[in-house]
This record gives sequence, structure tokens and C-alpha cells, in this order.
Amino acid sequence: MEVQLGHLGNSFVGLVDDSNNGNKCLPDLISYSTIISGLCKAGRLDEAKKKFMEMMGKNLHPDSVIYDTFIHSFCKQGRIASAFRVLKDMEKKGCNKSIQTYNSLILGLGSKKQIFEIYGLMNEMKERGVPPDVCTYNNMMNCLCDVERVKDATSLLDEMLQKGISPNISTFSILIKAFCKSCDFGVAQEVFDIALSVCGHKESLYSLMFNELLAGGEVSKATELFEEASEVFLSGELPL
Repeated sequence: MEVQLGHLGNSFVGLVDDSNNGNKCLPDLISYSTIISGLCKAGRLDEAKKKFMEMMGKNLHPDSVIYDTFIHSFCKQGRIASAFRVLKDMEKKGCNKSIQTYNSLILGLGSKKQIFEIYGLMNEMKERGVPPDVCTYNNMMNCLCDVERVKDATSLLDEMLQKGISPNISTFSILIKAFCKSCDFGVAQEVFDIALSVCGHKESLYSLMFNELLAGGEVSKATELFEEASEVFLSGELPL
């Protein structure tokens, strides 16, 4: 049976024909947001900016999600000045800073070791009633450990626990690595024990502690930990 494609072909052409304005499928804000997000994740910020300008030219106004995407990408690349320029435009357009905005800015400032500015953002969050989450604390702790202010980072862990914010494996990894780097293996062991009680007996925690002890020349302690881990996981009483 011969199939006639003439009418179907004409209909398809109508969907993409610029002269047929009634049938065109025009991109909306969600479409642009998706494309911009993909370009930013791929590190193609210049192309993302072109799509942003194209969107603005079509009288589509960006929302906080699009602004946050740019801010996060610029901060991740260490382009803090660009991130704050986006932030300025974001606030000018009436979009409020979210927890994602603050987390990105803290991450970016941390990469530049701008501790004073980070504490300023933390205070601003409190004033605006934006509660920090585990990502906020992790970014802050990572920055403090990078500048060898490990005690201050530990105080943040206490603050998290007091506020009922559950630390995750990344939280404890930051502290364990920092204490092992400064050869405070006893304190690192204490943090490791707390991590096991909070996160459970995870293989990743044992692996982290073992590798840090080994790298620090604590071969006997690393061996003891390996034997302990073997007993825990081979017993089958706890999940890997």
C-alpha cells in the first residue's frame, strides 16, 4: 500500500516555517533555563550568556533559578567578580537570594580564602532568615581548614549538631583530612568515631581514615583499623 506523504510533509514544514507564526513552537523561560543550565554545567559560559541575552531580547525575564545557575558556575570557576555582578543584577530585578545563592558564593569566596566576607554572608543569612544547610557548613568548614583554622571548623560541627542539622560523610571527611594533615591523629580518630555514630559504619569512612593514617605514616594504626573494618563487614551485621 502506497503511503501519501504530501500533506504530512506540508504540515511538518509549517511547524518550522517562520512565515507560519501561528504554528511555531517558541522557547519559553523553562526552555532557556534548561539550555543555560546545560551550557553552564559543560563550562560553556560564553554560550550560556549569549542565550541569556537572546532570552532577554524576547522579553523573557530571568528568574532566580537562572541567576543561581550563573552565580554557581562563576564561583566554581573562581570568577568571583563576575558572580557578584550577576548577584547585583539579580537583586536589581527583584529576585531574592536563596540558600543555593549563598552556598555558591561561600564556595567561591572559600576558593579565594576570603574568610571575612564569608562570615559576612553567614551573618546576612541569619538577618534575612535563611537557615544554613549542611552544604553551607561544609563549604565554610572546607574553607577554614584550607587556611588551617581547624578548631573554628570543629566549632561549626558543634553548631550543626546543636541546631539539629545532620552532618554527612563529606562533613566528617573535611575534618578528618584536616586533622591528619596537621598530624593530630588522636583528634582525627575522635572525629571518625563520631562519624560512625552519626553516619553509620560506612565503607567510605573506613577507607578514608585508613588512607589518611597510611599517608601520615601511622602504619600500625592503619593496620588496626583495617582489621577492625574486616571484622565489621565480614560479620555481615552491618551494610557496606
